[in-house]
Amino acid sequence: MPETAPCSRCADACPAGALAIHDGPPALDAEVCTGCTGCVTVCPTDALAHPRVRPAAWLAGARQRLAEGSKRIHAACDAAGSARADIRVPCHAAWDVTLLAGLAAEGVRELVLDGIHACQGCPLRHGQAMMEQTRREWDALSQALGVKMALEDGKDADGETGDGTNAPANPAPADTAQAARAPKEPARRAFFRNLLPSLAQGAAVAAAQIGQSAREALREDAGNETTGEDDLPWRMQLFLHALPHLNPNFTPVPVMDGFPFGAIQATAACTACGDCVPACPTGALSVRPFGNNAILELAADACTGCGLCIQACPEQALERLPAVSLPALLTERPRPLIMVAAGQRGRQPTSQSGGR
Repeated sequence: MPETAPCSRCADACPAGALAIHDGPPALDAEVCTGCTGCVTVCPTDALAHPRVRPAAWLAGARQRLAEGSKRIHAACDAAGSARADIRVPCHAAWDVTLLAGLAAEGVRELVLDGIHACQGCPLRHGQAMMEQTRREWDALSQALGVKMALEDGKDADGETGDGTNAPANPAPADTAQAARAPKEPARRAFFRNLLPSLAQGAAVAAAQIGQSAREALREDAGNETTGEDDLPWRMQLFLHALPHLNPNFTPVPVMDGFPFGAIQATAACTACGDCVPACPTGALSVRPFGNNAILELAADACTGCGLCIQACPEQALERLPAVSLPALLTERPRPLIMVAAGQRGRQPTSQSGGR
């Protein structure tokens, strides 16, 4: 069986080059990391998290503002100071397209990013650059959605808007003002203290605990509505919950760092041996008997595009697709990849189902 390469999405996305992947969990260079939380937004397995990246709380803040009659939501980063905000984020690097889709599904039509111009003087530094990547990904995803949401630059740290006009900031809430008077912990130190799980130990166990906490938060936020896919990372659950409200079309969505869905196809070399089935961490693959034949199937809404099945295939018969169809994510039945006659089947796998 081919050697399995580790996932490197966090290291690839880190704008500071602070993460490195070797044989174990990611290694963090504390002298280089700024604490922007950009690595958290691209992790497809909930192995990295931060207590201030709180999608359920952000959706609740937007929902409250929508209930007041406004579809224009202000999101402020720490650099925006005391500017009034419907949503508070540690850094605008914390956004990804699944979170934006969740806001659009709630009814938000304009998301204003307060503080986005203050990155140059901010210790976290990378929010604006990472948000530009998210903008590009959102533009690509929006082509396949019937619901549109505009992203706008808001106030910087001095209370000026992106067009240079002055905009007075509203008073901060009492708890925010109290927090501002308290001694501030350096941002980098706070990030290291809060980054979960510890990158040096217990990554697998901690990832499971983080995923469970995120799923519980999303269930509570959605009024106990779930996608029925409790084993999936919370970003996938959030997007699957939002997708039916976004009127998706068949425009292909290219594979993107912030979009935790993937797609694969099988070539004629596939023997339906089933080695790929136990390699899939989300149970997206299964082998189903069909008369004297066997069908290799894919649950598109569970594929993260991690590539572990491709590496596990002894025939090198699986390959990534460059784009995903959103309507396929709404299909409840798995999609057949290939049907193999009994006489052409490879070694029988120990388990023929991915558990989905």
